[in-house]
Amino acid sequence: MHELILKYLNNQCSPTEADQVLSYLQTPAGQRHLEKIMAEEANNLNQVTDREPDYDQIFSKIHSEIAVDSATNSKVVPLYRRWYSIVAAVSALLLAATWLFLFQSAQPDLYQTTYGETQTIELGDGSLITLNANSTLEVATNREIREVWLQGEAFFEIEEVVLDNGTQEGEESELVKFIVHTQELDVVVVGTSFNVQNWDDKTQVVLNSGKVWLEADTEKLVMEPGEVAELTEQGKVIKTSVTNPDVYSAWKENKLLCRNTTLEEIAEVIYHRFGYSSEFENDTIKSLSITGTLPLHQLTLLTEALQESLNINIRSDSQTLVFEKQE
Repeated sequence: MHELILKYLNNQCSPTEADQVLSYLQTPAGQRHLEKIMAEEANNLNQVTDREPDYDQIFSKIHSEIAVDSATNSKVVPLYRRWYSIVAAVSALLLAATWLFLFQSAQPDLYQTTYGETQTIELGDGSLITLNANSTLEVATNREIREVWLQGEAFFEIEEVVLDNGTQEGEESELVKFIVHTQELDVVVVGTSFNVQNWDDKTQVVLNSGKVWLEADTEKLVMEPGEVAELTEQGKVIKTSVTNPDVYSAWKENKLLCRNTTLEEIAEVIYHRFGYSSEFENDTIKSLSITGTLPLHQLTLLTEALQESLNINIRSDSQTLVFEKQE
């Protein structure tokens, strides 16, 4: 929680994370935690300045704004012994008041899909987002920089929006950024179409048109159309080129385009799309591959197509699919 509070104070939290921090700060433990952080900041500030705070003025302001419970505060402690705590309390109040104002006027729009479901979202600027199954998208509103937070997979078709900043005739107009935040990296664009996959074990960006910038920790790079970028376990971004980037977003049309795709890879798609894990009778079945188009409308249609194409048997055991050779 300490790191999350620091992240919040630096304005780096998502709306959900910020709400979590505020809920915590309303507890006695959270108030003590924030007071400690602010006291440390005040101490650092005091070390670089020779101007001593006006204790009497601070106390007068606080005393006039904060009701003191006489039952629990019968003993008055001189301010010069507790001015750090008072500064922390004021900072906490101002911080909470500012956030409540902003949060109430710009609550994020939340979109969620269940297994087997997709959803198309049209933003106010005309941009379209198609959310894949078992995914969550938070869309920030009333902000100059368009931002979303993605968990799962989505395809983005982002319209260019010109920033109204008083550009004079003949000057180049500035475009409003659109940022997709994932757990591991940020995708920054101004107007383009691309697919972002952000599952627990994989982060992948496929660019169909336009140009995007990727930001992961201290690494920044530019993607061109037809490129696929994946984040490794070491936090490095690896780019490759593909001839047909539409293969990666065919799920929007409820299709799975296979190009020598193994059954093990298809099983991963089944897990994220329908919530079923997979078991294989042996490694030979796991490595079977297929080229062609498979349906993603329903799990039964997909398994029937796999059985017919690969001459295998697929049976369902609770939330697990078992892949076996045909009898």
